[in-house]
Amino acid sequence: MQYIRERGGGWELAPTDIALIGEYTTANGPFVDDYFFAFVRDDGAVFQASFYAAGGNATLDALGATLGGRITAGSATPPLAFARDLAASARGHALFELRERVDGGIWHRLQRVMGMGAMDAVLTDDVERYLANRRT
Repeated sequence: MQYIRERGGGWELAPTDIALIGEYTTANGPFVDDYFFAFVRDDGAVFQASFYAAGGNATLDALGATLGGRITAGSATPPLAFARDLAASARGHALFELRERVDGGIWHRLQRVMGMGAMDAVLTDDVERYLANRRT
């Protein structure tokens, strides 16, 4: 599976390396991309692709056939659309949670004072546990 961005860059990932597939949206739309798929490896590395990418539905269909499950767009409830182990305890749980970025720099402090604390999307504890169990 390969994802190439219009403005350059991208990634390549073997379907057999995918442990979880989820989706998420941001508040950045409607004029910029705000809907993404996240493909997570066992080591917790996350590869993201725009929902609006050309060939996205065909790719999800082919990926689902390869991985032994059906992957459908728009299944934000549950937010985790596919788990490599179909009996996965992670199914139905959120893939990401927002955590405030810990940074002592002046820019971060200024953002906090202005009520614009920088946030990072990180894998939830449930997903981290699921991945740890898969590695053992």
